[in-house]
Amino acid sequence: MEQVFAYAKSQYCLKHQKQISLVNLDVASEKKLDELLLCIDCQNDSAYIVTLQEFEASFNRNDQNFVPIEVCDRPFERIKMLLNEVSVKLQNQIMKVQKQLETQRRALYQKTLENLIKQSFSQENTNSQIMYNEIGKINLDFSTKIIKSLQDLLNLEEFKRCKQEIEQLKNIFDDNYIRNYQQQYQQQQQQQQQQQQQQQQQQQQQQQQQQQQQQQSQSQLQLQSQQQKQLLQQSQLQSSQQGFIFENREIAQSEICYSISFNSTNTMMIAGCNNYIKVWEFSFGLLSFLETLDAHKYTVTNLLFSKFKNNFISGSKAGDLICWKQQNNQFIKSLAYEYHQQGISCMILNKEENLLFTADMDRGIIIWKAFLDRNELSFQKILKNHTKQVNGLSLNDSETILVSCGLDKQVIIWQKQQNDWIFKKNVNQYIYEFGTRIKFISHDQFIWVSGVKNGQDKLFVFQINNFNDNVNEENNKQLLESNKYTDSLFFPIFYLDQKKLIVAKHKDHIYLIKKQDNGFLETVSLKVLNSNEAYGAVTNDGQYLVFWEQTAQRFEVCSIAI
Repeated sequence: MEQVFAYAKSQYCLKHQKQISLVNLDVASEKKLDELLLCIDCQNDSAYIVTLQEFEASFNRNDQNFVPIEVCDRPFERIKMLLNEVSVKLQNQIMKVQKQLETQRRALYQKTLENLIKQSFSQENTNSQIMYNEIGKINLDFSTKIIKSLQDLLNLEEFKRCKQEIEQLKNIFDDNYIRNYQQQYQQQQQQQQQQQQQQQQQQQQQQQQQQQQQQQSQSQLQLQSQQQKQLLQQSQLQSSQQGFIFENREIAQSEICYSISFNSTNTMMIAGCNNYIKVWEFSFGLLSFLETLDAHKYTVTNLLFSKFKNNFISGSKAGDLICWKQQNNQFIKSLAYEYHQQGISCMILNKEENLLFTADMDRGIIIWKAFLDRNELSFQKILKNHTKQVNGLSLNDSETILVSCGLDKQVIIWQKQQNDWIFKKNVNQYIYEFGTRIKFISHDQFIWVSGVKNGQDKLFVFQINNFNDNVNEENNKQLLESNKYTDSLFFPIFYLDQKKLIVAKHKDHIYLIKKQDNGFLETVSLKVLNSNEAYGAVTNDGQYLVFWEQTAQRFEVCSIAI
C-alpha cells in the first residue's frame, strides 16, 4: 500500500490548493474522496480527523486483508513497458516506410527524366510503352514492400503481449487468482519475517557488542569525572579576571558532537555524539557521565532543552525530530517526526514552549504545535521563501517577528498577523554575504554574523523601525579577519539579557561581547580555537561555556567572569 499512501501525500486540496495532510473518518462511508482528504486549512471540529501519517500507521498495525496494490500495479508497469517498446518499433518502421517513399519518388523522377531526354534525341515516341512498363514495375515492387511493412506493424509481438496483459488484468479479481496470489504473498511475508528475524538477531549481537564498548567507555568517563572532582577540590578560589576562564577540565569525546544543551536548572547537560545522545550531570563546571540514549539513525545535529522541565527535542542529519521527556529518572522518546526533506540545521521554542520552529539543510522552515508534556508535535505550517539551506532562526521579545538567515544570502523578516506567519521582506540587500548565525538582542534589534571565507568578517546590527517598517544597520562590530575558513553551521548565538552578554562563535574564535547602555558592542574576551569545527553551549545562568572541538576531540569547560 506504500504507492497508495505516496499518491495521497502528493495530492492537493481542491478548495485551498494545499497539500493533503489529514483524513476525515467521520461517517466516511457517506462521503466522497475529496471530502475525506483534507489540507491543514480544511480542518474542522470533528473528533475523527487524524493526520495522514497516523492513518497510514494505523492501517499498517491493523494488517487489513486487502489485495496488495502490486497485483494491479505490476501489470500496469509491464503494459507501460510494452507500449514503450511498441512506440520505438513503430517509429523505426515509419522511418523505414518514409525512406522507401523517398526512394520510389527518386526512381520515378529518374525514369521520367530519362524518357524525356531520349525522346528529345529520337524525335519519336517508340519507347514510351517500354518506359511506362518500367515505371509500372517500380510502382508494383514499391507497393508490395509498403503493404508488407504495414502488415509487419499490425503483427508486432508487443501488440499481442499487450493484449495478453490487459486480458490478464481483467481477470485479476477472479476469486481463484486472488486466493493464489494471497498464498504467494503470505509465503513472501513469511520469508521476509524470517529474514527480519535473522537481521534482528544480528542487530542484537551488534548492540550487545556496542553496549560492552559503551560500558567500557562509561567506566573511563566515570574515572575522568572522579579525577575532575579531585582537581576541583584542589583548585583555588576563582580568579577575578574577566572573560573566558579555562577550568582545566577536559572530557575525551571521539564521536562528532554538533550540539550541546543544558536543562533549566543547569544541572544536566546533553550532547549529540554521532547518532547517540549522552547525558551528563553538571555541577559548578564539573561533568559526571550518567547515560547514553539510543536516539536517531543518523548523526544528531540539534538539541533543545525545555526551560521548565527535563524535556528536550532532538534533530538529525536525516531531517527527523524526536521528543524526549524524563519520567522516573528515565528518558522516554517519541516516534520520529519525518517532515523535513533534509537534515535539521537549527530550531527554537517560543517562551510558552507551545510553538517549535525548525529549519533544515534544504530550504524549509516548519512551525509545529508543541506538547512537550505529552511528547508530541503537530505540524502547523511551512515557510518556503528561502532558496537554500537555512542557518539560523530567532524570535523577538514579543514573539511577533521571526528572523531567519541562510546560504542563499537572505536575511528574512517574518511577521505574525492574526496567528499566522507571513513573509515581510529580505533585508540583506547590500551586504550580499551569507550568514550562519542570527539572534534578537531586544524587541526590535537583532545581530547577524557573516560567514563567507573571504568576506567582511563582521557582526552586523539591524534595527527595525516600527513606524515605517525600515530596517537599518548601525553600530556594526568588526571581528578578526579570517580568510582561512568558511564559518561552520550549528553553535547558535547565546544572549544573556540580564547581563547584557553575547556569546557568539565566528570561524575559529568565540567572542564574549558586552552590550553597552548606549547600544555599542564591546568585546570583553576572546577564545581562540584550533579550527573552525567547534560546537558548544552556554548555561542558562551565563556562568559556564562548554564546547567540543573536532581537532582536540574533547569537551572543554570555561567559566564566564564579568
